[in-house]
Amino acid sequence: MTLRSSALEYLNQRPTLKAIAKTGLLQASRAYHAVIEAYPPLLQPTTRQITIAITAKCNLGCKGCNYPNNGFMGGVMLPLEVIKTALDDARAAGVMTARFFGGEPLLHPHLPEMISYAKQLGFDVYVTSNGTLLKNRFDQLYAAGLRFVSMGFYGVGEHYNGYTQRPGHFQKLEESLTYVRSKYGSEVNLQLNWVLMRPTCNVEALREAWEFSKRFKMIFHIDPVSYTLPFFNDGPDDELPFRAGDEEMLQGIVDELIRLKRSDPDRFWHGEPYLRSLPDWLLRQDQMLMPCLSYTLIWVGADGTVQLCDTTFPLGNLHETRLKDILYSQSHKQACRDAFEVKCPNCLCGSETRIVQHRPSYLKYSRTS
Repeated sequence: MTLRSSALEYLNQRPTLKAIAKTGLLQASRAYHAVIEAYPPLLQPTTRQITIAITAKCNLGCKGCNYPNNGFMGGVMLPLEVIKTALDDARAAGVMTARFFGGEPLLHPHLPEMISYAKQLGFDVYVTSNGTLLKNRFDQLYAAGLRFVSMGFYGVGEHYNGYTQRPGHFQKLEESLTYVRSKYGSEVNLQLNWVLMRPTCNVEALREAWEFSKRFKMIFHIDPVSYTLPFFNDGPDDELPFRAGDEEMLQGIVDELIRLKRSDPDRFWHGEPYLRSLPDWLLRQDQMLMPCLSYTLIWVGADGTVQLCDTTFPLGNLHETRLKDILYSQSHKQACRDAFEVKCPNCLCGSETRIVQHRPSYLKYSRTS
């Protein structure tokens, strides 16, 4: 167990102390951001998470996704040794969390070795998967040390199969989750990332997703549809993005999300200010210009590309340059400053943290009337 994990476990057992620590960290972060907004050259990268898209292959064909059929990045996979070297460099630079992503990461034959190696280095590790292959591979992943999996969710039953364009895969997801829960119980944390897009934006779909998360004892998380990620598009006939005139539909979802949040806060970690901000993010994204916090991140693509985040600010390629020579370089520092000032497509990743740590926005969306 890492020092960070031990500290979190200690605080989780002491709710009052945890609340005091959280408030103190938030106040310090807001003060820091206020200084940086006044004088951006003071900002320095403090990379805490590396996300590695270990493969561009996927077993689903989701509408709006550019990965299927070897489209985005040509279906390549990162070699194990390249990933190990990147993890060595990241840990030496103080990075604490390693996220293995895709494509579909469970298609990479060496995922268990990656998890085991990252755990040995002291990383907190998690995997983002579509979940349909967990039944086949989870014993290996658990033995390697994996205890947290997040997964995208697009609807129940035929809604899921229709969006993923793979008949029968909702049943595979159910079978996989049943297997993990029946064999490993509460030892494994599972997170359902409900994708909020126009086809899922109705109260019935939300309640079905919520009940699904309760059935498998999953954390409920919202992923608002992104208009800027290079591996996503608007889907056939532009069916995924929200449009002018959708305010009432979105407000109905926000009201239901707040009700669900209040009914079971331990399952639903999002704060109410963020939930109230969702219509603005989804309809007026170009106006949501609070500072971006990707100075804490680094992203690696399946072709070796290194970027500040999964949207922009390319910094190099692992097939040409060691990660240790990219992190904290002058170009990395400049990318962090440019991102903080939103000189970028302004994606929705990290949108809740941006709301919380930008005091004017937090106060705006904390108002209930």
